[in-house]
Amino acid sequence: MKLVLPYPPSDNRYYKIARNRRYLSKEGREFREKVRNLNLSESTGNVSDAVMSLMLARQVVAFGSPVAIDVLVMPPDRRKRDMLNLCKALGDSLVYAGILLDDSLIHEANFVKGDAVKGGALVIEIGEMLIPYKFRQDEIAFHGACI
Repeated sequence: MKLVLPYPPSDNRYYKIARNRRYLSKEGREFREKVRNLNLSESTGNVSDAVMSLMLARQVVAFGSPVAIDVLVMPPDRRKRDMLNLCKALGDSLVYAGILLDDSLIHEANFVKGDAVKGGALVIEIGEMLIPYKFRQDEIAFHGACI
């Protein structure tokens, strides 16, 4: 499934803290709603028409098993940015929109920085992991190094 999402707030602005409580910021809530209100019928990929109609009716999630996600990050300007600060907002909004059952299902993520575009955007492609990669003890050389 391929989607074009608005540019999310960074993790630093996604949550606010007041009275020792962390809560979703106004900017975070607005982003989450934008993702939920996307026209999913314009998405492309491996989702059947029947599943897509149920997703549009918000009756089923698209992915309930481990997924891999590729993200093309197109920032709103040319300032220096930490792309990994977008992870939480992206995962939470995909769950809120019903595209993922839980953000813990993202087992592989690839973030690539693209050119700046007005307003910014994320182009994401989500697919089920057919064969999740599993580390085996004999494949990892520890040799006292931190991994």
